[in-house]
Amino acid sequence: MADPRFFKNVGPFSLNEILSHCNIYNNELDGDLIIDDVSYLGASSKGKISFMDDSSLINDLKKTKTEFCFISNEYITYAPKSISLVICDQPRSAYALAAQKFYPDVSDVSMIYKNSSSKKNLDIHNTCKISDSTYISEGVKIGKNSIIGPNTVIGKGVIIGNNCSIHSNTTITHCLIGNNVEILPGTRIGQDGFGFIPNKEKHIKIPQLGRVLIGDNVNIGSNCTIDRGAGPDTVIGNGCFLDNLVHIAHNVILGSGCIIAGQVGIAGSTILGDYVMIAGQGGISGHLKIGSGTKFAVKSGVINDIPPGGTYGGFPAVPIRDWHRQTLTIKNISKINRGKK
Repeated sequence: MADPRFFKNVGPFSLNEILSHCNIYNNELDGDLIIDDVSYLGASSKGKISFMDDSSLINDLKKTKTEFCFISNEYITYAPKSISLVICDQPRSAYALAAQKFYPDVSDVSMIYKNSSSKKNLDIHNTCKISDSTYISEGVKIGKNSIIGPNTVIGKGVIIGNNCSIHSNTTITHCLIGNNVEILPGTRIGQDGFGFIPNKEKHIKIPQLGRVLIGDNVNIGSNCTIDRGAGPDTVIGNGCFLDNLVHIAHNVILGSGCIIAGQVGIAGSTILGDYVMIAGQGGISGHLKIGSGTKFAVKSGVINDIPPGGTYGGFPAVPIRDWHRQTLTIKNISKINRGKK
């Protein structure tokens, strides 16, 4: 379920209303059944509708507690008998359209049209220091001894813990922040993730209904971007340090103590274990699992799951000694070729 502090659910809707919105008409289920919300398989429950369109989700499908599911023919045999199946050609597209119906406006535009006199339900400790030019929206909570710099925007429902330092020109929405966190100037946290379904007529945007969860003792550099989750949350674990110009995509999970150097990008739904270190300009592809204690050299390109504890380099990233051998081999081949001229 999307966090009501950040997202307004305008449902429930009947199954017929949902199917009509998704342009699905050949369905044998009772159209008067009520659907309360959309949810990903792993977090779903009674009254929710999910989707299934990829083999990587088979285990989630077998364990899910969802009541309804958009599903393609090839995965029907994996579905528990308790689920009402909505069979369609493009389950993910149908899910995106259903999510749009439940959440027609997922942006936080409250800072655009509400002045300071209309702020409600603020809980800001009297030891905080907040710049006069900062905008704080409704329902925000800020703990003891926290500092908010000039021209910073704190969106509706955001929670910031004790002893935090949020520097100037920062934007934070759809986010829960722990204690002793420092965020340097120009960083953006909680904006839409890059979630859409390609379509020749018009790409279909998937509403980003998750949050960003930032643990304790985290340091985030200047001009970083951390997208909120699409349904599951984006998570920055306790004690992580992010350098300037780091991009963390939707649904990414960083374990405790990760160190991410400048210009690193981590694509959606990738999970890093504890104390992973990534040197500058590294790129991590989406939907991967990176083991705890792993280190990556500068400009590493990671396109496969990585077990714990090793050091890797190159593109595609391989164990560091293999990368050095590859580099040396290319160098020697180059010398031989020059000698033949």
